Amino acid sequence: MKRIIYILVIAVLSIGNVWGQNIKTVARFETNLNDGLREEHIFKHNSGNFAILRSSERSEGGEMTFIFTKYNSKLEEQSIEEIKISKKFRIYAKVENGELFHVMFIRDFNKQDFIIGTYNIMNNKVKITDGTLPKKFHFDYSLSGNKGSYLNASVLGNNLLVKGRIKKNPMIFSIDMENGNYTDFVLTINGVKPKKTNLVTFVNLPETNEFACMVTAQMSHRVMADYVYVFNNKSELIHSVEMKDKSNIFMLSMTGAKISDSKYVFTGAYTKTYVPEGIYIVTTNGSEVLKSNFVGYTKLQNFFKFVSEKAAAKIEKRKEKLESKGKEMVYNNFITIHPLMILSDNEFLFLGEFYTPQYHTETTGTGNNRSTRRVFDGNAYSEAVCVKFDDNANVIWDNLIRLNPGYWPMTENKFVTVKLDDKNISLLYSERNSIHSNVLDYEGRTKVDEIKQMITEANENEEVKKTMGVIEYWYDNYFIQYGIQKLKEQDGGLFAKRRLVYFINKLEY
Repeated sequence: MKRIIYILVIAVLSIGNVWGQNIKTVARFETNLNDGLREEHIFKHNSGNFAILRSSERSEGGEMTFIFTKYNSKLEEQSIEEIKISKKFRIYAKVENGELFHVMFIRDFNKQDFIIGTYNIMNNKVKITDGTLPKKFHFDYSLSGNKGSYLNASVLGNNLLVKGRIKKNPMIFSIDMENGNYTDFVLTINGVKPKKTNLVTFVNLPETNEFACMVTAQMSHRVMADYVYVFNNKSELIHSVEMKDKSNIFMLSMTGAKISDSKYVFTGAYTKTYVPEGIYIVTTNGSEVLKSNFVGYTKLQNFFKFVSEKAAAKIEKRKEKLESKGKEMVYNNFITIHPLMILSDNEFLFLGEFYTPQYHTETTGTGNNRSTRRVFDGNAYSEAVCVKFDDNANVIWDNLIRLNPGYWPMTENKFVTVKLDDKNISLLYSERNSIHSNVLDYEGRTKVDEIKQMITEANENEEVKKTMGVIEYWYDNYFIQYGIQKLKEQDGGLFAKRRLVYFINKLEY
C-alpha cells in the first residue's frame, strides 16, 4: 500500500480574534484509492492518536482482511494490526467508545451469528468476541453517517446494544463484549399488536449509564402513539413515558439528555405525513411529560433567511392568508439531527442539517419495450439550523447557516462540526475546496461568517482539482479534514496525469 506523508505549514483561513489565530494545515496523509484496500472508518482519539480501518477489496482463502493502522498526531504511521474475517460476514455496526472502537460483523440480517472486533487505540490490540443470538432474530438495518456507518448499535458500559425483531416483536439485545452473552429488552405497548409497533431509534444519554428508546405504535390508519423507554445498564426499565397527546403527529427521530435525577429532555423531528415538517422539544420527569413544544419549520424566525426578498414577500403573504383561515403554513424538509448539546442546566442547543433527495429519470429500450425508472442521485444539503431552547420547551432563538458541500452523499451525513466554549458556538465545515467558519454567541448572533479558499497542495508537482470531504473536531485546537481528492499533474498539458486519493489534513486553529 502506497503511503505519502507531507508536513505542511500553510495559512489557510483567518477568522479574526474569535479563533485567536489563523487556521493552518499542519500535516497531511494520503493513499491512492486503487491500492487494493478500501477505507472503512476513521477513529479519532483526544490523546492525539487516530486510526484508520481498511478492508481488502477481495477475499483470499475465503477470508477478508481488516487492517487497523494507528497514526500519531503528526499523521505518521505507528503500528498495524490485522484480523481475518470469513467472507460470509459483513460489517453491520461501527461504534466509537472512548479509546475503544467496536466493529460488529454479521452473516446476514436474518442469521444470528455475530463477531465483534474491539480495537484499543492506545495499545493497538484487537479483541475478538463471537456468539449467536436467538433463533428467528432479525437485525434491523439503517445505513447512515459520514463514513457509511450504521446506526444500528450503541455501547453502554461493556455491552453492545443492537436492535431487531423476533416474531414481529421489536427488541434490543445487550451483548457482553467479554464473553458474547446477552440480555434482551422486549419493547411492547399494552393493547397494541407487535407488528403495529416500531423501534424508531435508541440513544445513549450522555454522562449516564442509561439509554433511551423511542417506540411508535400505530393505533389506527392515521393515529400514532410515541413512547420513550429509559433503561439502565442492568437491563432495568427506569421510566416509560407517552410523549405526546397529538395523535396526528409522527415523531421521526430522537436525541436527548438527562437533566437531573429523574428529569430528561428529548428533541428530534416530527411530521404529519412522511417528510419532516418541524422539530419537537419534550421535557419529562419520570413517566410524566412536563412541557412539550412542536415547532413547525415556518415558525422559526430565520427559516427563510436565504430566500430572496421577492420570494420572502410571497411566502409571508401566503402565510398570512393561511393563518386568517385558522391554518398553519407547512414546509417539509428532510433533516439530519446532531446529538443534543447542553449549554447550561436549563438551556440546550439543537443542531440539524437540511437536505433534499435528488433523482433523475432514465429511459431504456425502444418502441413498445421502453421503460422509465427513477434513479437516486444523492442528498443535496443546503442549510444547517441551530435552535436554542430552555427546559420549559420554549424556543429562545434560532439561526440558519448555508451549506454547500459540493457533492451529494448517498446516505445521511453530518457535515458540521461544533466546538463550544464559554462565549461562542463555533461551527466549521467544508464547502467544495473551501472552509466555512460560522461563530455564534450564546444569544444567537453571528459573530463570524467567512468562507475562504483552502490552499492545500498535494505536493509540488500536483494540484487539487476537486475535494469531497468533511471536517471534524479532533482534540485541543485541532480538526481533521478527510475524504477524497482528485489530483492533477501540474504543467502536464493535455496528457497531465490524474489520480484519486484518500486524504487526511490536520488543521490547527
